[in-house]
Amino acid sequence: MVASLLARCGTDEGTSKATKDTLTIYTTIFPLEDFVKKIDGDFVEVKSIFPPGVDAHKYEPTAKIMVDIEKLLH
Repeated sequence: MVASLLARCGTDEGTSKATKDTLTIYTTIFPLEDFVKKIDGDFVEVKSIFPPGVDAHKYEPTAKIMVDIEKLLH
């Protein structure tokens, strides 16, 4: 996240293709999701890995979900 903020220092808004692209950031708990949206919301797409209504303390992702997250990282 800090790197995305620093990468934008000194660029002209609207003239660089990089400013039009968004970075997808996956978070776990809602406070992290909200924090990222408030810090860099215009340049990132924030998604939670938890389904809506799930207790973060009891959630156990399936093997398929773990594989899908791994694919997103590469």
